[in-house]
Amino acid sequence: ASSDRGSIGAGIRRVVGAWAVGRFTDALLAAQDLMRTHPKNGDVANILGQALLRLTPPRLADADREFDAARSLGCGKPQLLADSIR
Repeated sequence: ASSDRGSIGAGIRRVVGAWAVGRFTDALLAAQDLMRTHPKNGDVANILGQALLRLTPPRLADADREFDAARSLGCGKPQLLADSIR
């Protein structure tokens, strides 16, 4: 569980780092990889939803699906859900 949290945290940092330099497709690929390895994690579903929203054009229906999954899986970081609304 602790190693899962560490790998999830590292994966989320990769996604956010890609966003910081405008590499939105790379961020999406990193989020999708993270979701493949942690399919039952609400925080991962949330970050994938955010990655989908940052594409041009945004993939709104796919993002909504991931945000619903994040809520049902128990996103442990409420600020992540709040960030997705902005």
